[in-house]
Amino acid sequence: MLRFSNHPAMITVTDGIQDAFGFLGVTWRKWLPMVLVVAGFSALISLLVGTVSSTDLYYQDPYTGRLIWNNAELRHYLTVAIPGSIGAGVLAMVAGWLFNATAISGLRNRPVTMSWVAGRGLLSLAAGILLALASVAIVVVAFIVVFVMAVVVPPLGVLLMIALILGGIPIGIYLTIRLIFVTLAIFDGFGVIEGFRESWRLSDGAVLRMLGWGVMAWLIELGFAILAAIVSAPFSAGGTNVVASFGSTSITTVGSCLIVYMMAVIYESQRARMDPALYGPTPMQFNPYGYSGMPPAGYGNPSAPPPGYGYAPPPPAGFSYPGTPAATPPVGIPGWINPNAPAWPAPPTAPGGWNSGQPGGWNSGQPGGWGAPQGWGPPPGWTPPPGWTPPPGWTPPPAGPVVPGAAIAWEANPTDPTAPASGPAPASDTAPEPPTPQEPPANS
Repeated sequence: MLRFSNHPAMITVTDGIQDAFGFLGVTWRKWLPMVLVVAGFSALISLLVGTVSSTDLYYQDPYTGRLIWNNAELRHYLTVAIPGSIGAGVLAMVAGWLFNATAISGLRNRPVTMSWVAGRGLLSLAAGILLALASVAIVVVAFIVVFVMAVVVPPLGVLLMIALILGGIPIGIYLTIRLIFVTLAIFDGFGVIEGFRESWRLSDGAVLRMLGWGVMAWLIELGFAILAAIVSAPFSAGGTNVVASFGSTSITTVGSCLIVYMMAVIYESQRARMDPALYGPTPMQFNPYGYSGMPPAGYGNPSAPPPGYGYAPPPPAGFSYPGTPAATPPVGIPGWINPNAPAWPAPPTAPGGWNSGQPGGWNSGQPGGWGAPQGWGPPPGWTPPPGWTPPPGWTPPPAGPVVPGAAIAWEANPTDPTAPASGPAPASDTAPEPPTPQEPPANS
């Protein structure tokens, strides 16, 4: 699981980098083999192709000035260098598919299968092709408009060209930010068109936030590139280009994986902001045991009591629903653990379930319990603990069997012990006075 260091809706870019590095460390068995494959293929191509320079493909005759092609080098370039570069690009694309699939599997706690990676990867490729065609169409249309305006009205055409150049860069950055989540959304289960819509929805109103994350991601990627250059420089200078290519490609591919994980963090952060019900209240509202106000099963609120008992606040931690077996709760909520939260206490053993009427049970009226309505007594078979002081109006229950671990259903509404058995009370009758605080409790 990808663990968040903060509530997903409140994640900062620093938290995102920390969480991405943490996920990189726990998932190395998934991404490292792919990194080695990509780096090994790059080293193989470097061994086969060697150093290719455009000046090796032809030379100029010093006497005639004619360009003469080096057929051997040209054939080697066309048959080895170009296919090798295409193969390296395909492997890098497949590595990106695996990185995105691993990121989504960490968010959704699902296994990574090759069929899923391949299927979702092909859909993301289709989305990329569709986006590239749309970009080319926009550029062609803009070029045609500028060309026509330059022919018809030259000054206006020049101004339009300058405006397109100056405005095209920020527009391109804006569209890139709004569509940055398309691949992650597709691996998250959306289709091609739905992936574009989801990315547009999640980035709505968050362009500046995502721009900051993008700048930080670019700086991290630049740092990995510099590190790769530093590591490979000694080997390149020594003529061992194969080792240099392997080391450089390994480092930059790991950096690409880290960037994907970082984008997955902000992807889920935007989902938490756009859909608050996914992760519950923000930290201003969560309790010490997690960001959700509802603890796990076995610790939550009971169903509404019958009339006469009223709606009680949630029981203290450690007391379960009526009739719910006490299960070992998780340390936190899947996907995010509050680092400052104490561990959930062990569920109470029988007796002591919520509303069970046993010592320590919530609403049992016993020491450690929450308290009971006036006149309410425990179920049959209960024995008072040492030093227990009964509430006013309490009478010992009849003997009866106690089933360990079983919660007792809601008792009947407590009756007023001072009320007559039936019918309206005569005017001359007076109810007995309750004991004053100075009187000792009964049975003490």
